[in-house]
Amino acid sequence: MPQKKVATPYDDLAAYDAPGIINAIIETPKGSRNKFDFDMERGLFKLGGVLTAGAVFPYDFGFVPATLGEDGDPIDVLVLMDEPAFAGCLVPSRLIGAVTAEQTERDGETVRNDRLIAIAEKSHLYGEARELDELGSGLLDEIEHFFASYNLIKGKNFQPLQRLDAEGAARLIEDGQKRLAGKTKRRAPAKNATAQVTSEAVDDVASEIPASQTSSPVSSPSPSSGVRLWCDGACSGNPGPGGWGCIVEIDGARHEYSGGRARTTNNQMELQALIEGLKSLPAGTRVQIVTDSEYLTKGISSWLKGWIRNGWKTASKQPVKNQEQWQQLNDLLQARPHRVEWVRGHAGHAENERCDELARMAIRRNS
Repeated sequence: MPQKKVATPYDDLAAYDAPGIINAIIETPKGSRNKFDFDMERGLFKLGGVLTAGAVFPYDFGFVPATLGEDGDPIDVLVLMDEPAFAGCLVPSRLIGAVTAEQTERDGETVRNDRLIAIAEKSHLYGEARELDELGSGLLDEIEHFFASYNLIKGKNFQPLQRLDAEGAARLIEDGQKRLAGKTKRRAPAKNATAQVTSEAVDDVASEIPASQTSSPVSSPSPSSGVRLWCDGACSGNPGPGGWGCIVEIDGARHEYSGGRARTTNNQMELQALIEGLKSLPAGTRVQIVTDSEYLTKGISSWLKGWIRNGWKTASKQPVKNQEQWQQLNDLLQARPHRVEWVRGHAGHAENERCDELARMAIRRNS
């Protein structure tokens, strides 16, 4: 008889506990020879393997809930903390970076199997670190070597590809959230929409062009009035066909906008959703922005100032990705007093779910 999936405490747990703070579920604690895995169907932690004599896990190892990696499992995370935790422990942790990697299985199949790196929020030993490069190359070399040798013993090949900063790691989580959302049933569209504008790209680099509008637009707000703006983006393949959607509420009247491109990324669509929403508003309009995007929230509230100060370079001196869109967004934000509110994605927030639906409708138009 097929095993029926049981409910677990992790089923409704979001990837983020707060902006920048992920929920890390520990499977294998530091210092253990035993490798424990969470059995999703049974809701139990089970023994998955035993390391060779003298080998132990160097740090606590687990996964981030509400994500899906390209290997079909939740995204892995290595957590640095003062003392070992235990299997099943929830450890709110500050995301500082990631090691991207390819893993070749015994049958020759190669998949991406990235490792997020985070620091326990309550840690004293590592509490000051905010970026991966602050840990030092020696420690990172040891982490990569451990996973390479661990997989080699199992007859697999683990090949590190790139070290990412906190911004890059956040993008991996967003990709994992989108990937998981694509496998779940979408909510029905909201019934309170008052207007809809759709747009499609003429090619994979063209700007979106409005195609239709279901009702006459209401008058624009005065510069002193306030509005609310919800936005979201999605992508099938990342890169691949993508879409964006936003809702702008003015004096109780809601306007929906959506569009897409034939080849793009999740982050580009999230940026475009907000850009298009802000472009619909005159300069001087006070706007409350609501998004489930950690990329947008962190970018607007903390990363943007540093990028501009560093000549559009990240903390690791790398060029800012999607720079042109960020520059356009910055110009729009500078002309509109704003506040950004982060909400958990796919958690029953009606407007957020509707924006996601608009984005996915746009993907289907561009596929």
